Amino acid sequence: SGTGQSECTPCPPRTFNDREGQSACKLAPAGTVVNTTGAIGAEDCPKGTFSGVASTQCEPCPIGTYNNETGEGECRRCPIPTTTSAPGLEFCDACERTYYWDTVYFERRGRDEVRDGEQCVDCCVQCEDACDVEGKDCIENCDAEDLARGPELETLDVRRGRWRATKTAGTIYDCPMRRSCRGGVSTKTADQCFDGHHGALCGACMKGFDFDLARNRCVKCRGTRTMLSRAGNVLIAAILIGVLTYVWLRRYGKSHHLTAAILAVKESVRAGFSMGSQSTMFDDMGATFAAGAADDERDDEGTTDDDARRAGTVRTATAETSARRKKAIHKSILTKLKIVVAAWQIAQSTEFVLPQVRFPRVFGEVRDAMNFLGIALLDVGAFDCLVGWSFMSRMVVVTIAPFVVTGLIAGAYLVIRWRRATIETAADRHEAFSNVVYAILLLVYVILPSVSTVVITFFSCRKFDRGDGVDDLKVMAFELSIDCRGQRHKRWRAFAACMILVWPVGMPLAIVALLWRNRARLNPPLSARVAAQIHRRRTSVKVPEVFQSAQRNYATALEQAAKIEIRDADDSIAALAFVFEEYEPRSYMFPVFEIVRRLFLSSVLAVFFPGSMQQVCVGLLGTMLSFAVYSSEQAYIEDDDDKVSSVAQAQLVLIYFAALAVFTSDESDQKQGVFSSVAFVVVLIGVFFASFIVAIYVILLDVFGHASLREAYEKARSGRSVPRPSRPSEGLPETSTPDNARPTPQRADSTSGAPPASPRSVGEESAGLDEDIVYVDDDDDETTPK
Repeated sequence: SGTGQSECTPCPPRTFNDREGQSACKLAPAGTVVNTTGAIGAEDCPKGTFSGVASTQCEPCPIGTYNNETGEGECRRCPIPTTTSAPGLEFCDACERTYYWDTVYFERRGRDEVRDGEQCVDCCVQCEDACDVEGKDCIENCDAEDLARGPELETLDVRRGRWRATKTAGTIYDCPMRRSCRGGVSTKTADQCFDGHHGALCGACMKGFDFDLARNRCVKCRGTRTMLSRAGNVLIAAILIGVLTYVWLRRYGKSHHLTAAILAVKESVRAGFSMGSQSTMFDDMGATFAAGAADDERDDEGTTDDDARRAGTVRTATAETSARRKKAIHKSILTKLKIVVAAWQIAQSTEFVLPQVRFPRVFGEVRDAMNFLGIALLDVGAFDCLVGWSFMSRMVVVTIAPFVVTGLIAGAYLVIRWRRATIETAADRHEAFSNVVYAILLLVYVILPSVSTVVITFFSCRKFDRGDGVDDLKVMAFELSIDCRGQRHKRWRAFAACMILVWPVGMPLAIVALLWRNRARLNPPLSARVAAQIHRRRTSVKVPEVFQSAQRNYATALEQAAKIEIRDADDSIAALAFVFEEYEPRSYMFPVFEIVRRLFLSSVLAVFFPGSMQQVCVGLLGTMLSFAVYSSEQAYIEDDDDKVSSVAQAQLVLIYFAALAVFTSDESDQKQGVFSSVAFVVVLIGVFFASFIVAIYVILLDVFGHASLREAYEKARSGRSVPRPSRPSEGLPETSTPDNARPTPQRADSTSGAPPASPRSVGEESAGLDEDIVYVDDDDDETTPK
């Protein structure tokens, strides 16, 4: 009250008096309010509010600010990038635009931070960080201009073509299939995946749907009638090819019956070595020695009859050499075909091993067209529409079917042997057994990568963020509907493990054991006489140091050629010829490296950091190592085969380099870069067929020679008919060889009175390196002693 007043006046709102005998009231300080008269004290503003001096009510903190204490005169601003979802909050519970609020992290850690008076800055996550591919925009409702703040984790609107496991998952993944993922807020399969798709990434086909390679999505199964019609077309095509093959064989006189035709082709494939090889050179040398010895022996008699016999001997030796060369062409084609097919198999396997790499569509279609070469040879997925097979069913068929085929081959062999028991000789039985083993090894060579891929990828699992912060979703990388922790996967683990021991582990080990057991026959020692002749050839002529390396290489070539003759004459290892026949004896274990290389790049690589850039880099490193080994080892008998192999290895290096470039371009979202241009696609397809083109060119050179090819080209340009390549007259010695053929050994002097050839071993005969042998140079028709 004032001076002289008889009564005390109550303090008005906004003021108070907490002591008696006061002549004035106190203003409510900031952070407090007085909303009544006669107040003896001010009330503190609760958390989330503030007030100024002499206020009657507390104001809620505006959006973007908070108060976690009572009696505050002003609100605190939320640390960037946090904000509040509503006015008057005690802590920052939302994020600014382009961020989202991670509710899972807040419940796990952020709430404790708030209790301690801190703000959960880490609860705000940049929207682009939720995408598994860095720099991509995968959320629809995160950065729109009309948004006041970012969404919460549970309300993320995923863009089409993206997928996440649950509403609380903080990682959004790109879907590899076209039109498979709807996107949206809901994570239910019916809402998130298009019809026919289910599983992680909507990457598995539902029952009644089949995966279409061309469309890269699951499509509704055609009717049973249509599927059977397609299977019938394939069968008709196979029969037509068989009939054409039979007609071709009859046309060229290979056989008059189908069984004999098959045996003839088989023999032509296995016999001899390609034209110009070291073994052919020594075959010619051996034939010349035999003819020369018979010639000298009969020259002393001087009779007309002996002259006729001498000419017959020469004609016989030359005819045998010509026959060997004709068969050798088939062997040369087979070797180059194996090199090209192996390269194509590895290149085609990138579809399964590197699913994260999205090659240009045209190249992908070209690559997929090579499925028939073995990687997808046993892929029975096309029959899902007919019989409803699952991945487990396919695994059983793919791993067991080769044993059934092998059993049928063995059964046919036993039946034929039983039916012909009375007329078959020991040599016939051995030849039949070699044919059976040869066929089985060919089967294993073709299907081993395909079978190994299936059983190895069973254990290749991919993890997806489930959002609980403890346990990720883990599904099979190549069958995204199967949980790797589920009972179904556990029931098949023992079978898959056994098949791994049988196929990618057991088959290579079996081949290692066979090669090691027969190492003395595969790389046979030379007799002392042959070794001495080779050594004499190497040391008899002193050459400058610059030519000593070439001299050593020449001696090595002579040694390997002599060993090849011994190896080819050994019938005890004829059954294993498919494994080693194209390699030099010194590299008899090289087939093991080839098998391991194919398995690693087409199967094992699938389990190395699946779906990541590291996986592509490991594959690129493997191809570079393979290129270095092939270039340094030069393991093939034919120099041309070494060249084709080098091109094939370089082809794989470039394809994996392209895979790395395409993957990094997609990661950085460079849609208009050089690796998405038409020129890149053309170059990539050219690289894919590089080894095939080189192989065809080399084969043509072997058959026709440089001059014949030029002549054929000129005649084709002028419109004249191109005659077939000339062949030596029957019973007469060849008078010319292709320009690219190796020098042909001739006798220095048929009248020198050399003694007749004495009987000796195959290795000694093949390495007959007597000093009276000279080599004819077809370019200048001069003879130069070697």
